[in-house]
Amino acid sequence: MVLYDANHIAGSAMFYFHGDMGSFFHTGDFRFDEYMFHEYKTLYPDIKDQILPGIPKSIHIDELIVDNTYCDPIFQFPKRSKCVKSIINIIEDNLPCDVYISTYNLGKEEILVELSEHFKTKVVVEPERYRDIVCMDFKPENFTINVEEGWIFCKKWKDKTVPIEM
Repeated sequence: MVLYDANHIAGSAMFYFHGDMGSFFHTGDFRFDEYMFHEYKTLYPDIKDQILPGIPKSIHIDELIVDNTYCDPIFQFPKRSKCVKSIINIIEDNLPCDVYISTYNLGKEEILVELSEHFKTKVVVEPERYRDIVCMDFKPENFTINVEEGWIFCKKWKDKTVPIEM
């Protein structure tokens, strides 16, 4: 078994199994990006026989299990970098202000770090989420549980209507 980064939430993975019964690839929730063609040499080895110029032929997979939740063409999600730029622009257009972002239990840490670094402030999170960030070693220096140390606040989606105690 080989795990591949799913480019989704922190720790998310895609699974590749190969054995006597064949080879299987399960994507789970993932966010495709072209870097995967170049980084995952096991899946996309450098073979002279290419499907398209610059994109090598993939290895053989007997069964592919793909999360296709957003596979309909009506879903046109922008690249993460474009989303972050849009968020930064909205914040900059409204400064000075406090910013409140709702997320699930995990996910969006990369965006929060980018906001923290761009605006040179810490992101205020709940103690439980801070412990998760520390355990993942996900730039804990960009986060705090002290509401006096930042003006970007991150709450769990389910707690978004619960006031932040100041």
